[in-house]
Amino acid sequence: MGRVPGPGEPRWTEEDTALAVEWQRLRDETCSGCGQPLSEGLDEASEWHLHKLQCFACEVKERAEQAVEKPIPGRKLSVSYAGRRPVLPD
Repeated sequence: MGRVPGPGEPRWTEEDTALAVEWQRLRDETCSGCGQPLSEGLDEASEWHLHKLQCFACEVKERAEQAVEKPIPGRKLSVSYAGRRPVLPD
């Protein structure tokens, strides 16, 4: 993914550099815990609403991780979408 620099071309163009600087600026201005802008998250006058979500894919993964008796170095568990179960009429 991305461009392949030709002979004599710079690895990073001016646009690449500008985009990287902007990406870093956005990261620096965002809370790593909640993902909200720090300008709002650190403002004591800000009000927030909590939304409870349950990701069923994370549930499957976390249950499997908890069921592992002995961790295996380097093992990663991942989930993939397998479709929807049929919904039976009442």
